[in-house]
Amino acid sequence: VSLTLTQTGVSIAKGEGLFLEARASFSDGTSGDVTSLAMWSSSDSAIAEASTAPGTQGLVMGMGQGVAEIRATLNGKLATATVEVTAPRLLSLVVGPNAPAVSLGMQQAMTATGTYTDGTEADLAGLVTWSSSNPGVAEVSAQGVVTGMAQGNARVVADLAPFSSSQPVTVTP
Repeated sequence: VSLTLTQTGVSIAKGEGLFLEARASFSDGTSGDVTSLAMWSSSDSAIAEASTAPGTQGLVMGMGQGVAEIRATLNGKLATATVEVTAPRLLSLVVGPNAPAVSLGMQQAMTATGTYTDGTEADLAGLVTWSSSNPGVAEVSAQGVVTGMAQGNARVVADLAPFSSSQPVTVTP
């Protein structure tokens, strides 16, 4: 009997999960998925955690940046995979406040909030590229500050490839 993992060198972002599959090859030439039968462990659970809970065996979660070895054991056989956990990855970008009204000649600071794979949020207003669908009505600075230029409507957009988010802005008298 031999034991192997379907992936042996993987990379995931902090906060992301990945299922590894354990496969056994038997002396009669057959093989099968033994993921739920194997005992799972990690060389460093502060970097990558291996689930042993029923129904989630083989699930590896990125806990902190670094490299860890994930081990599956079954009937004295061992299979390993190296997991590199990278920095959290940006999942979404949201512009706020929601549908602001700006008086003519006044300013409104917009926000751009990023949510990452590890659940953290960050102010990305200084990193995004700001634009306005109608700068003659609502002008937006590189820092995300909207100035009411003329009465009307515009859409303020924040771009941070591949993400884009926007809010309608109304300029009132």
